[in-house]
Amino acid sequence: MKKNLIRMFGLVILLAISNIHIKAQNLSINPDDTSWYPSVYGAKDEIGAANLLTAEVVKQAVGLVKQGKTLPLAVAIDKNLPAFRHRSFNLYNIQPGEQGGKSIGPNKFTFNDELVNGWTGVGTQLNGIGHIGIDNVYYNGNKAVDFVTVEGVKKLGIEKVPPFVTRGVVLDMTAH
Repeated sequence: MKKNLIRMFGLVILLAISNIHIKAQNLSINPDDTSWYPSVYGAKDEIGAANLLTAEVVKQAVGLVKQGKTLPLAVAIDKNLPAFRHRSFNLYNIQPGEQGGKSIGPNKFTFNDELVNGWTGVGTQLNGIGHIGIDNVYYNGNKAVDFVTVEGVKKLGIEKVPPFVTRGVVLDMTAH
């Protein structure tokens, strides 16, 4: 199962950075380069390469099916899951007000509860194309100041990603 998850990673990355073309010289990025937007799908597009997932593409992909086999792509999220840079996921069992063997009230009520402290971007996921930008400019030239809020993104979010069925390229990252 882990190999299948890692193989799927390549496809997820392609969707996450959909159509952002970076011109690099000596591995440096010019933040003033605007040649990667507007999108070939139009200045108001919010789904990037997902525009290519037409009914014909779905039909072709389904025609390639040889078995009815499905593969789970999720992994259990716990404190041992590898995470990107600053991200972590911690689950604590707590007994509020019951430290040192205390109980609550005349009936000596006790309980265990769970406290989750973590980043939502840990584990398997699919990001919308508002996830990655260059110098606070995101897909299709959208500036962070215009659509990113503490409550979430107002454009380019995961809710824009349409359902898709298509042929995928599987990369065996564990072999490399």
